[in-house]
Amino acid sequence: MVHAHLAPKCSSTHCALKSDIWVLGVILYALLHGYMPYDEDHDILSVNWRPKLSSDLSLLAQDLIERLLQLDPLGRPSIVELLQDPWLH
Repeated sequence: MVHAHLAPKCSSTHCALKSDIWVLGVILYALLHGYMPYDEDHDILSVNWRPKLSSDLSLLAQDLIERLLQLDPLGRPSIVELLQDPWLH
């Protein structure tokens, strides 16, 4: 089980920053949808999980959320890449 705000697949110091990126994705998802991207009872590691995104969101917002909520920490953007994202500008 993964708590609703904790990043999966991060157990080392190496991915501490990538965990923060995951949490930003959870927060952004919750702000734009009004609910969490998954619940604590949902094991996102056992399936090819992807966030269910509202079609009401802009494509830029959808893209950013998908990048932030990558299960693989190496697939998530760095903070520098995040700050350059078009959705933020």
